[in-house]
This record gives sequence, C-alpha cells and structure tokens, in this order.
Amino acid sequence: GWDSEGIAACEDKLAVDFGDKGLYLYDGKSWSGLTVWNPEAIAAYQDKLLADFGAKGLYLYDGKSWTGLTGWNPENMITIQSH
Repeated sequence: GWDSEGIAACEDKLAVDFGDKGLYLYDGKSWSGLTVWNPEAIAAYQDKLLADFGAKGLYLYDGKSWTGLTGWNPENMITIQSH
C-alpha cells in the first residue's frame, strides 16, 4: 500500500503527498498525478496548492500548471488569509 505523508484540502479536492511516489489529487472519484517530485510539505492557499519541494524550492499549483516561487529550500510555510 501507499502511505500518505501529508494531506491538504484544496477547494473540493484533496491533495495527498505519497512520498517518493509523488503528489496526487483526488476529486472524490479518481486520482490524478500532479508530480513525481516528493514534497516536504503541502498546504492549500486560496484555491491553489503550495508545495515545498526541498532543494527544488517552493511551488504553486493553480489547477493546471506549477509555478516556481522560490529557488531556495524553505524551512517551513504557513498560509495566511487577509480580511
């Protein structure tokens, strides 16, 4: 079996980190592979997904593609919401 290392709810989907098997998105019916990279942490941000890929940096997934936000390795991340 596959063991999850992290889970984040992103709108009506569930993002699951399966370690060295990669990051997957579950829509309630089926799984979609997002990347084979192994994230150190994931978090929902608005309607997007943040992923810390260690030495590869911090990335944002908008539902279609990944955008690199940093080229360095963050120690931690949190999301904040402004009012």
